[in-house]
Amino acid sequence: MNNDKLKKLENIATTLISDTRSRMSGIVGLKRIDSGFRTVGRAFTIKTRPSDNLAIYEALTKVKPGDFLVVESGDNCTNALVGELITLQLEKLGGVGIILDGAIRDYDKLHASTTLACYARGISHKGPFKTGPGFLNVPVSICGQIVNPGDIVVADDDGIVTFPQEELEAVLLAVQERIKIEEKVMDEINTTPHSMAWIQDIINVAKSTSK
Repeated sequence: MNNDKLKKLENIATTLISDTRSRMSGIVGLKRIDSGFRTVGRAFTIKTRPSDNLAIYEALTKVKPGDFLVVESGDNCTNALVGELITLQLEKLGGVGIILDGAIRDYDKLHASTTLACYARGISHKGPFKTGPGFLNVPVSICGQIVNPGDIVVADDDGIVTFPQEELEAVLLAVQERIKIEEKVMDEINTTPHSMAWIQDIINVAKSTSK
């Protein structure tokens, strides 16, 4: 992966990336737990049964700097799979964040973080089981979004988008074109707010494609 190009994503909102991918690359429905900042990393995928986090411990022994843990656990929030100890260990190993379709605990500690991104479906005081089974670096489904090992993950206050590494160049080019379009619209709104030409353009395109 080109780290220079990957670094450019740190200045690009997930909304822009989503718009260039036909709104088909995003994870929606999870709560942001950390204190809020944009994070970019590589997906280290984990699939485990509900209420069990043994696979997450196994993943920690293989984490590399820049990894973003993405955990499929059956959309179950009965038991928390991640808390302060796991997130601290992940951060010390160079991991950049964790996305979990289940529950976390130690909310106050995780919410205070300014360096490790954390998204989850809910919160639970109950601890997890540690019996397995689980699978590492396999395709996972998070809120209907398929995430493959090594996919690029971009997360911020608006949510999470993922896409294959080989599409990075195309995404960056498409985003730049989208920025130009939005800058033009912004200028039109600021200089001639009553013309609303950009709104009429959207309406005309919608009508022409519906015929």
